[in-house]
Amino acid sequence: MSKAPTKTREGKTTLQPPTSGTSSPLLRTTLSLVLLQLFSRLFSFSLNQLLLRSTTPEALGVATIGFDVARDTGLFFIREGLRGAVIRTRAASGSFSATNEQLVQQTLLLPALLSPLLLLLYPLSARVLTSPSSARPPHFYPTLSLYVLSALFELWSERDYLLTLRQWETLTSKRVRVEGFAVGVKALVTFAVVASGGERWALLAFGVGQAAYGLILLVGLRWSVQTIQGASKTPSIWSLQKLVAPATKFTNTQAPPTRRRFDPDLTSLGWALTKQSFIKQILTEADKIAISQLSTSRDQGGYALALNYGSLIARILFQPLEESSRLYFSRQLSTRPSHTLLASLLLLHTHLSLIFTLLVPPYIPALLHHLLGQRWAASSATSILQAYFFYLPFLALNGITEAYFQAIASQADLRKGSYWMGVCSIGFVAAVGVGARMGWAEKGLIMANCVNMAMRIGFSLRFIWRDAKGVACLQLRNWTPRISTVIVFAGAGSIVKWNASTWDWKSLTGLVRHVGVGALVGLGCLAFTFLMERRRVASLYQSIKAKSE
Repeated sequence: MSKAPTKTREGKTTLQPPTSGTSSPLLRTTLSLVLLQLFSRLFSFSLNQLLLRSTTPEALGVATIGFDVARDTGLFFIREGLRGAVIRTRAASGSFSATNEQLVQQTLLLPALLSPLLLLLYPLSARVLTSPSSARPPHFYPTLSLYVLSALFELWSERDYLLTLRQWETLTSKRVRVEGFAVGVKALVTFAVVASGGERWALLAFGVGQAAYGLILLVGLRWSVQTIQGASKTPSIWSLQKLVAPATKFTNTQAPPTRRRFDPDLTSLGWALTKQSFIKQILTEADKIAISQLSTSRDQGGYALALNYGSLIARILFQPLEESSRLYFSRQLSTRPSHTLLASLLLLHTHLSLIFTLLVPPYIPALLHHLLGQRWAASSATSILQAYFFYLPFLALNGITEAYFQAIASQADLRKGSYWMGVCSIGFVAAVGVGARMGWAEKGLIMANCVNMAMRIGFSLRFIWRDAKGVACLQLRNWTPRISTVIVFAGAGSIVKWNASTWDWKSLTGLVRHVGVGALVGLGCLAFTFLMERRRVASLYQSIKAKSE
């Protein structure tokens, strides 16, 4: 069983070494992350509807396709590898000596020390991330500066974020509250600036909102970790002068004394994960980079809208499951992760895929028409968003399988993963070329992403089957839908597609009937799925319950 965290008389939680007890911390973490994404995204979604009616496709395209790509890519390269290393090594943190713990604490400040590298994004973004065929919109450079400032805020708060990963059982709830509040403030500030300044201030509003988000994270995460006893004594971005102090003397029984500023194991693993993820991040953002060069700002706005709406499900459901799974798999590193839990997640995602690909796309035109009006509904966003729902299953399966791979793979396997990412990049470029020849335009980029994700899923599954050789629940037939289930969903998809093309959903009455038909056939599909899969689900549930007792 897990050792409960202890508290001092002052009410501060002491640092306890992680243990391998029940899965209840995992369930609490998953629930917290899902609820954070649900409420924060719904709140920001509501404000964004008002915002999108007031802004222009050009401003949305530059902010989402241009500035977000530069900011997210810079943050990814600087901090993501160290995050993965902290998650993987946290199980051994209880055995650190005082000297080693000091090295670890100093290592957690590496993202803050590397934050000046983001200043390179300023000239690069100004040249690269604006469509050559479009004039730069008003407030381009001030907005770009605000995005860089936001990224600096996030890197300065990264040490506190990493502390929450080391103590995720006790600090996750506080972290998700801070993140949820930051998302809400970002949406509120962005809308307030647009409402005050009109369409001409639309791009600047995105920058102000992003800077507010970073500032809230910086202050909120610092407040969150103050509840850890001894947190105020560890080096932080608030006291950078400690970093230039003499390096810690480190002794080893098999080597002469040396002086180190950072933990060698943590930095080595972080660098390995960063290299493994380098091409992965390039592939993740490749479609946006291509759009920024090949399309006008208006077309970029339609693509950005489709990505924002399509990724809403990914952020609410898939991202929390992926993050929690990675924590759990890393926690079980010494005894191997629960194959049953992995099989359960794969079974869930493959059945959700039927809903996303067969039932949802016919409702996209009605959704955009009633939420954003005819201007957005008539743009390329409709067809792109429909294509994006075919991409979601690949995104979900890749997230879970790569979480398993990155949690337990050796550095040799990580190197193989890096090489395979290079192969995936070739596959992506080839698929983009085919899409361009077929005249698929922006939809071709999404299809190319599907090819890329399928190749990555194949690599991770090969690793999983090799690692869990002989485990029955992970055999392909045990986590994929039955043929009869696929046939039922395909029939339901034909019904809603016919309904969308027959009835006038532009009126309120027609919309209600259109949604009502979808609800009825959807419930019928879920009932059939429950009848067909009840034994398999019950077996998986009993296995997970037995492992937690």
